[in-house]
Amino acid sequence: MSKVHRERFAYMAWNVTNFLALSAALAVLATVSVALRFWAHTKSGNKVGPDDALIVAALVSLIDILLLDKVTNIISAGCNQHGNN
Repeated sequence: MSKVHRERFAYMAWNVTNFLALSAALAVLATVSVALRFWAHTKSGNKVGPDDALIVAALVSLIDILLLDKVTNIISAGCNQHGNN
């Protein structure tokens, strides 16, 4: 990559904190979307169908994966504190 490209995209440096913040923001957005979907179902009088159950299952899986990833990062960071000094 040329020097111009490196300077141009220097602001796009990703680290764990930025990635976790983006993941949390998207998880909140997904949760709000599912909540709005169920609110719309209640307002319109539509029944909850199997597609809604699958959406809830996917949302639970998403939140579970994010939490497990966060816990794994914390554990792996703590396990190396007695490494070679």
